[in-house]
Amino acid sequence: MLDFFTKYGVADIGIYCERIAQGNWQEPFNTISSLAFIIAGLLGLALCVKISGDFLRILMSICVVAIGVSSLLLHKSGVPLPPAYDVAPVLLFDICAAWAIISRGCKTNTTTTIMLVVLIILTSLALSPVSRLAGFYFIGVEHLGFVIWMMIFSIVLITGSMLNSGATLMLASVTLLFALWFRGIDIEKCVTYAHGTHWLWHIANAIGVYLIIRGIPLREGKDRDFEVETQL
Repeated sequence: MLDFFTKYGVADIGIYCERIAQGNWQEPFNTISSLAFIIAGLLGLALCVKISGDFLRILMSICVVAIGVSSLLLHKSGVPLPPAYDVAPVLLFDICAAWAIISRGCKTNTTTTIMLVVLIILTSLALSPVSRLAGFYFIGVEHLGFVIWMMIFSIVLITGSMLNSGATLMLASVTLLFALWFRGIDIEKCVTYAHGTHWLWHIANAIGVYLIIRGIPLREGKDRDFEVETQL
């Protein structure tokens, strides 16, 4: 049992399995594992050095670093952050990823790309209230819509002419499904694992988003020379 950092005898305040008291450093595993996002974002930026001018990749990498910083601050202090610091980077990452996959991979025009991106985001936003009404709600369900859409587009790319991108994005999707599973079982695993599984969500999620940064289709033109190098 991972219990050597846990302070027992304090009432569980029910935010995350690991947090059993108010104050700083009450979630050591969740806090330290948040660094995985920062590492993933920095690796994404390092990848962008070879792909000059790929604004979407750069912006996605910065978003991942921001997600890591906000996650670290949240789990360190236990104080929820304003949505601008917490939700905004995730939403912007999803929009950039969807835009790059659809416009570059499916080669759609601007109007079609906008409509599909909006559909993807609306699907994600609607999943939480719809799943509650339907009785299949679980923690993190709001991310499931994006992952399902990404799997669909991965298949489109694999069956088309972008096997490298499609395979990398499919691997990212599967990794994110595992991440969602770790997030969903966090509280129920408290009885067995004192530190829960939310920290595993951080690590698997960071790997998944890095694979997305690595796997999104490259722009037409000179960046095609880097396709094999920047994907699986």
